[in-house]
Amino acid sequence: MEDIDTNLTGLSGLEVADRVSKGLVNNYQDKTGRTYWQIFKENVFNFINVVLFVITILLISLGMVSDGVVYILVAFLNIIVGLVQEIYAKMKLDQISSLTSPKARILREGKVKNYDTSQIVLDDLIVLKEGDLIPVDGCLVEGSVQVDESLLTGESERINKEQGSEVFSGSFAVTGSAIYKVLKIGQDNLANQITSKAKAYSSNYTPMQKDINLTIRILFLIAVVLVILVSMQATLNKGDLKEGIQNTAVIVGIIPNSLFAIINLAYALGGVAILRRGALVQKLNAIESLSHVNVLCLDKTGTITTKNLVLEETIATTNSPKILQTALRYFVTSISSTNATSEAIKKKYSGKKIALLEEVNFSSEHKWSGILYKSGVKSQALILGAPEILLKSAKFADNYKEILQAKQNAGLRVLLFGSSTAKSILNKQKSPILPEQIEILGILIFSDQIRKNARQTLDKFVEAGVELKIISGDNPETVTSLAKQIGFSQNLKSISGIELDTLDEVSFTKATLTNSVFGRITPGQKERIVEVLKANGKYVAMTGDGVNDVLALKKADLSIAMESGSQATRNVADILLLKDSFSSLPYGLIEGQKIRSSLQNVFKIYLTRVIYLIMIIIAVSIIGLPFPLSVKQNALVATLAAGLPALIITIWSKPGLASEKSLFKSVLNYVVPASLSMSAFAITFFAGFTLIKSLEDGNIINDLLNTNMSLRSSLEGVVPVIRTFLTAFLVASGLILLNFISIKDLQSKKLVFDWKILLSSLFLFGVFMFISIKSEYAEFWSLEVLGASDIIVLISSVLIWAYSMRKIWQYRVLDRFLGVKLDG
Repeated sequence: MEDIDTNLTGLSGLEVADRVSKGLVNNYQDKTGRTYWQIFKENVFNFINVVLFVITILLISLGMVSDGVVYILVAFLNIIVGLVQEIYAKMKLDQISSLTSPKARILREGKVKNYDTSQIVLDDLIVLKEGDLIPVDGCLVEGSVQVDESLLTGESERINKEQGSEVFSGSFAVTGSAIYKVLKIGQDNLANQITSKAKAYSSNYTPMQKDINLTIRILFLIAVVLVILVSMQATLNKGDLKEGIQNTAVIVGIIPNSLFAIINLAYALGGVAILRRGALVQKLNAIESLSHVNVLCLDKTGTITTKNLVLEETIATTNSPKILQTALRYFVTSISSTNATSEAIKKKYSGKKIALLEEVNFSSEHKWSGILYKSGVKSQALILGAPEILLKSAKFADNYKEILQAKQNAGLRVLLFGSSTAKSILNKQKSPILPEQIEILGILIFSDQIRKNARQTLDKFVEAGVELKIISGDNPETVTSLAKQIGFSQNLKSISGIELDTLDEVSFTKATLTNSVFGRITPGQKERIVEVLKANGKYVAMTGDGVNDVLALKKADLSIAMESGSQATRNVADILLLKDSFSSLPYGLIEGQKIRSSLQNVFKIYLTRVIYLIMIIIAVSIIGLPFPLSVKQNALVATLAAGLPALIITIWSKPGLASEKSLFKSVLNYVVPASLSMSAFAITFFAGFTLIKSLEDGNIINDLLNTNMSLRSSLEGVVPVIRTFLTAFLVASGLILLNFISIKDLQSKKLVFDWKILLSSLFLFGVFMFISIKSEYAEFWSLEVLGASDIIVLISSVLIWAYSMRKIWQYRVLDRFLGVKLDG
């Protein structure tokens, strides 16, 4: 509860209860997300799962229950992981919504209390202060404010609102204070009418998601074509329906449906890790955005420094310091809006409030504040503002200019305080107008409190490969000095907003790219700086806490706000730093890079498997050999050589610098040689092993002597063995490939493997060997027991392939043959 200087009392308790009983309450439900039913429906009945369900039903209907169960397990895994992750995300987003939902200061029975916006009733009186979101439409009954309606209109111009002016929900107060009466509630509010459709949930894909979705669609088309071809071949060879469905199930397996489960898991793990560090993700896409960030724009106040200012010194520039002190008391006691600067002055100077004729609240646009009051028969103005602004209308001795420069170079914040006999400080449009002749009464020197661990925090950004830029409304020399104190280079380049205003487009772009500190920057310039960085290929994150940061935050690729920031700032942010824990942000950036790195490696595994499986299916169909894998064998290969390795990589992934290349280009160096070599060796050994086994059975000779017997029939006896051989080869080679997944330089003579992945590979191969040896498990997975000679051939095949693969990478054989550089 807080006190307020007004004669208004607001509604009584009985009046509020009467309106609630009549339904005149602001209980509009903003449908910004999905329901639990929608999450369930989208995860269970998506396209891929429907295909899997249909194939499973067909397999079970043909009596192949175990095959159907094995295949549907993949779908269930995808469903479970997706449901757990998205329900968890919804719960967190609901918590965030509750945390960041704006409160309203409502005047009732002469007292001001904070209420949820859902408790506002018609005719309530709402108190507005600087930075407050306007929750419902209404009309000002007292005071005046400058309002930003850009969230409604797209226009960044501030609009003055006086008594009788309408204010609209979705806008926010930039400066000033006022009381307004609620005229509309719920759906009737302008913002709700405009955004009722726009606020509906929509799935905005990230760059990586777009690449993966494109891959899935292409693979689906390929699968359809292969199913048609294999079905035609089976029809011509008079194959049975049961076998056709089995083959179809294997072909559909080239669509890596479990890839979505891995992505969901990676995002879930990343979200939990970031939350543990104190960064609350409000938009799931922000997790991937973190991995792309290569430029971080920092707002000095509230991020590098705390919001606490201390008035260190006042230097009177007149003969009487008492004149300065008296004027300061008038100013800080009478001006209606308060900020860190005025609060710091109030701690040393306070007095009686005087009647004002006009008032200009501080804004980052004009960078000064002032009051106009009656002094005898004349009006008198008191002005507090930035030196470079006030000195346009004032004369100043050189010795004081030297003091200004010295204090600014020491990292202190310096403001000038002056007076003028101006008749007005507002023009006809009620916009601020600086008096032409100002007498400087004194210099006010403030110190900023640098956040704890600020230097260590920024060092971590640099280690993560992120370029730092400080954008502030303060003097550039002051900001530069602070930046040097926290570890920035001593050769730091800085520029002021005033200088930027004089530059053409080309020079502005050059200045934006080459400078690290920007001082005396307006909100419009902040926004323009972000736009220029993005236009030059930078992925920009922006931090902020005040309403003057909102425009730039909305333009940035990733927006980050402080928990203690204004409601408007928190409302537009992608990430909220709980307890203003700026030190948690580098961990979030590194976690994002870790997620991207892991998903890139996961994509390598799945794309390699998809390519070699497609090529093997096509090759054996052309040659006329039996279909290479059964449903269960394909599921076993997919689990041991793709699914579980992908899970391991996701859990144990390490951060890596974000690549400017697309997902496809970044994995070519690994995928193309690996998939082509595995295909070539698998097809060769599959065909060779088939020939050897057929010769052992004598079936090939019979086929040659009896042209009425098809080659396919003659091979039926050896199919289980050759499929087992191929399954073992694909599992072993896939696990060997896993150890190369995180190696950046595959051409290096000495390779250093990750011992965790190496041990995991050995463990998974041990699992396969255990399944192969145990007769009951081998039978379930349709595996035959291989003889000693078969095992020797298998081991030899894997070793020859591994050696060849190493040489192909080391000497860039495919690169040379194709005439391109498959550089990841």
